[in-house]
Amino acid sequence: QLSDATINDPIAYPKADTWVKLMVTSPVGCGQVTDSVFVNVDPNDIYSVTATATDSTICAGDNTTLQARVQRVVASDDLNAAPSALWASVQGGGVNAICGAVSGTALRFDAAGTRAATTGPLNMSNGAALHFAIRIASGAAPCDDAEPGDNILVQHSPDGVGWSTISTLNEASFPNWTVVHLSLPPGLTASTRFRWTQVSNSGAGTDNWAIDDVRITSYDNTGLTFSWTPSGSLNNPSSSSPIASPGSTTNYTVTVQNSVGCSFSDDVQIAVSPAFDLAITSNTTTCAPGTPVPLQATPSSGSGILYAWLPANGSLSSTTSANPIASPMTTTTYTATATNSVGCTDNAQM
Repeated sequence: QLSDATINDPIAYPKADTWVKLMVTSPVGCGQVTDSVFVNVDPNDIYSVTATATDSTICAGDNTTLQARVQRVVASDDLNAAPSALWASVQGGGVNAICGAVSGTALRFDAAGTRAATTGPLNMSNGAALHFAIRIASGAAPCDDAEPGDNILVQHSPDGVGWSTISTLNEASFPNWTVVHLSLPPGLTASTRFRWTQVSNSGAGTDNWAIDDVRITSYDNTGLTFSWTPSGSLNNPSSSSPIASPGSTTNYTVTVQNSVGCSFSDDVQIAVSPAFDLAITSNTTTCAPGTPVPLQATPSSGSGILYAWLPANGSLSSTTSANPIASPMTTTTYTATATNSVGCTDNAQM
């Protein structure tokens, strides 16, 4: 729980209320002194917050809706003791540190036959993700190298009978402890189970693997406070989904806080494409029906411009060119609409 227990300013990562004791010893053995400090850890079920926007690029004068989505921990197990009540069953594995762990111990699989860790039913109607650490051994016993094909399946089930695979973790891709984040598919139920299981193994003591620090999250914004900055161009900076009307490209930051004051932040950039004006050929008079007249539409700025001319009655050589040739048989008003790469538009008539 300390970044380095031998230095004068380590970083502590306590997961519960903890007394941290310091012992300072004279380099020449003349004595030692001790002191301690209590670190209070408030309960926190927020895993992360993600800020997004309905449209991250808008035209000047338009608006977009921002959205903060909070992942909260539905169930978890650090696996530093016997498997918790999260698990309905563990087959072929046990908690130990034989193949290491992220911290403390991990759930290592070593036995012959089925190897699987299966959760009990969880309400995942708003399911977000599975977060966990995994190691699939690549050495010798007691951390025997998993053979090709001895992959790990991460699965979900609505009833514990039929299983669907969320991800296949290749046996060669996780020789060291690696944190994995798996987004959950939509449509999960209020009684969803999850399972980590190995496709195959060669028997006891072979093809070892382990998982640690399991977190299962869902999306839930209830009971939280939101604060967006800068607030001047927002209709409601304390909403989880305010409407933004920036005059120029702006980075918005949302800070989410729970009831005990733990806070998380994320940001999203809204790019604002400047307005442009469209100039068009001046009004023209011809002496005979069908006389060709070159037209020209010229935007004041922008790139990737697309053009649309009306009327599309056959009197134009092209309705999508910046400079078509018009050959009207009667007096005609032509309208050009220009749309840039962002979707901003302007039009003009002649």
